[in-house]
Amino acid sequence: MPTPSFMQAKAEKDVIKILHLDEDGTYTILIHPKHSRLITHSIFQRDIRDSLIKKIKKAGFSPLMAGEILLAEAPDGEILVVDGQHRVIGARVCEYNGLLHARIIPYTDGSKEDVIKKAALLFHQKNTVVANQTAFEKYASLLVGGDPVAALVQKVLKENKYTLTKPGKKTSTGRVSFTAELMVWAGRNPKIFRQAFAACVQIYRDPKTGEKLPMYVNTFKGVTYAAEQAKRMDGKNEKFLRPNNVKKLAKVGPVRVGQVVDYYAKGIIGGTTRTKPGTGIIELVNKGRRETTRFVL
Repeated sequence: MPTPSFMQAKAEKDVIKILHLDEDGTYTILIHPKHSRLITHSIFQRDIRDSLIKKIKKAGFSPLMAGEILLAEAPDGEILVVDGQHRVIGARVCEYNGLLHARIIPYTDGSKEDVIKKAALLFHQKNTVVANQTAFEKYASLLVGGDPVAALVQKVLKENKYTLTKPGKKTSTGRVSFTAELMVWAGRNPKIFRQAFAACVQIYRDPKTGEKLPMYVNTFKGVTYAAEQAKRMDGKNEKFLRPNNVKKLAKVGPVRVGQVVDYYAKGIIGGTTRTKPGTGIIELVNKGRRETTRFVL
């Protein structure tokens, strides 16, 4: 069996013990948690949860409870933690001086970016099956992995100068927090997704300062459904999110738009409309229009 590159070590803590070479080309190994090249990658990994690290520290680190961590070797010699970053950090915090049981994907070819992309997809696949990923974590790992839907979400956000808020963080100016809905609509109807997000940017802009206000998920859902389903009563084709209609929604303002969407979503007016989330948006656009030119679902 040839000696893999990750076996090269100078310091004692950097010595890796190979247990066996698996049929899929990965190695089952023992590695020290303070190995100098062992790192986590923030691009696709979850944020470190201090509460979980404190919990590990309080209980005391146990290699038996830690189980197997998953690693990937990069061409520059770095060893990326694909799955198990909290266990690695927990071992370090607890000053655990033993070895961790791990499976490592050895470097074969490609750039470091290629390795990170593969690691991100593997992280996504593994955590989708065995753990509860947040929508943001799924988006982040798919984005690094080259997923076209995640790439479209990122492109539209950049075009409109918005960013996503990570779970647990407060949504502030120029940010949105509803990652799941963005991913759903970018995959379901890319054209409507672009139009609806651009319309929401206009709705959630302070008319006095031009400041971009935090978007509200129900308004986005209402606008997307309305744009997809609305038709003119007289049967003539007309794009629902044409500039004049978007201006009308923006003039109403985000607070009133949000209230109307909520009223319909909760069945306060118009009866049960959960299957037609765009009803409130359509009603706002219909105000002032002749009856024959109004929109219906």
